[in-house]
Amino acid sequence: MRKQDIKSGWLLGIGAVNDVTLGIFDLKSRRYVKRTFRADHELVSITGNVARLGRDPILHIHALIADRRFRTFGGHLFSARCCVTVEVMLQPGTARLRRRPDPETGLNLLAF
Repeated sequence: MRKQDIKSGWLLGIGAVNDVTLGIFDLKSRRYVKRTFRADHELVSITGNVARLGRDPILHIHALIADRRFRTFGGHLFSARCCVTVEVMLQPGTARLRRRPDPETGLNLLAF
């Protein structure tokens, strides 16, 4: 993103992944509750955006995965490893989206 000077953008994706770590933000503790899924899963959907935190690009991605029993799990995507293919479409934006620390939540929220 630095190399291509992408200022902002939106992304969508599908595929197959394993070693997936998802999180749900707990507002009371101001921390993510995380869970890792080791087995192969269908990557039903990822959606997210690209913004800047200071000078650095930052991705904010949510994912929905499905296991062999067709159970789905979703949340904030922290990490995943491609096990077959991951197809991602990035639509660059023209405006520079920025994130700033929010003292109330401890999160880096979009600043408009």
